[in-house]
Amino acid sequence: MSPVVVAFPDCFTRLGGNQYINSASVGAWEDFLLLEMLPVIEQRFKCGGTGLRGVFGKSSGGYGAITHALRHSDIWSGVACHSGDMGFELCYLPDMPAVLRALAGAGNSIERWWRQLEEAQKHSDGSGKVVNALAMAASYDPDPAQFFWHPAAGHVRHLRGYRGTLGELVAARPCSCSRNPGEQSAQAEGTLYRLRREGSVQPALRYP
Repeated sequence: MSPVVVAFPDCFTRLGGNQYINSASVGAWEDFLLLEMLPVIEQRFKCGGTGLRGVFGKSSGGYGAITHALRHSDIWSGVACHSGDMGFELCYLPDMPAVLRALAGAGNSIERWWRQLEEAQKHSDGSGKVVNALAMAASYDPDPAQFFWHPAAGHVRHLRGYRGTLGELVAARPCSCSRNPGEQSAQAEGTLYRLRREGSVQPALRYP
């Protein structure tokens, strides 16, 4: 195997991790990785180039890897997604009752809950689920009119009393589900074929 250059960018944010996509809330990380970081690395280390780039990651990084490969097969020739964030309705929907209960303790205010989290000397049990849900929603579907540009900030009370179906809720605000790599890969068969033909793509997308 020829020598390789592997870069591990530090993309942590105030919300914690990173989905490595552009977001009005979290930042233009997709642009940063492709337009700033990648050219600097290839120029400095004299590496990369068309057909010689791969992207891989685990968890949120796995999500970023498969999403970048699906969206930018002209840049990436290989991809590996390990336990990437996907299957949202299976992995994260069960957390919603706990998230709503936690927010209810802060008067159904995301801003108040977040301020209390940052001021606390020790985080409460279960706060990780709330942070995870808020961070992903802010990444996938930001609303500039809300605190942290968060899409749910004005709808927490409504969600607590919601009696419709999941399908109706998704239809009302479909952006987050459209970010699901499982949905994206079903719509990007040509991109995956190109990766398999010109580079490499793992045949299995592993769920957390």
